[in-house]
Amino acid sequence: MLCMELDPTSLPAGLVFQEAVVPMIIASYTSADTLAALQAVQSTARVVSIQYYVHTGTASPQFDAQRTVIYGAPALTESLMGLSFDLSPAAFFQVNTPAFEDLLHRVHQVANLNKNTVLLDLCCGTGTIGLCLARHVKRVIGIELISSAVDNARINATRNNITNATFLAGRIENLLPDVINSLSTEDRTDVVAILDPPRAGVHNTVIKWIRSTESIRRAVYISCEQKALENDCPGFTKP
Repeated sequence: MLCMELDPTSLPAGLVFQEAVVPMIIASYTSADTLAALQAVQSTARVVSIQYYVHTGTASPQFDAQRTVIYGAPALTESLMGLSFDLSPAAFFQVNTPAFEDLLHRVHQVANLNKNTVLLDLCCGTGTIGLCLARHVKRVIGIELISSAVDNARINATRNNITNATFLAGRIENLLPDVINSLSTEDRTDVVAILDPPRAGVHNTVIKWIRSTESIRRAVYISCEQKALENDCPGFTKP
């Protein structure tokens, strides 16, 4: 997938290669340099989608900007633990799927998931964790800030015929209190929170809410950034 950002301010253009998604910052959609770059990428990779959006500012571009598809499909498709996932350009997905499957098996064990568990998939992205574990629990509730990722999560649930998962778009600290309060007395008997935050870590308000919520029996924190883990762990462990 190629993601092109149109930059009318003519800032220096750059070409960055990543796993599966190749973002391109360009000054003109039709410039000779842009067309040459596209041809170079096409000659070395199987491009299944080309998308672009216009960025008029000088600050960092909006992460979840609306993109226009000019070639191919609007999303990538990946497989994980026998499930199929749609991935939008802004959505996060683990690249090393065999290692991620091992991680999910371990999460299932340490979280002691069972058919009475209500699983809170926090920072859920495209729903990979919650949907892969949905077969083991009573219900999954995912919360994610990026709305396009939530759209993907809902599509992924439907695509895989998973009916016990719901996904909400917004900040965890804003949505979590209402989510907990909406649970029935029966559903509150075994609530498990799984957090898979971005590199910045999780908001301190979320940590306080998890610790102070009696119905959340267990929490699993998955980290991709050691510094964030060091910052967040005291909030979960200190008296």
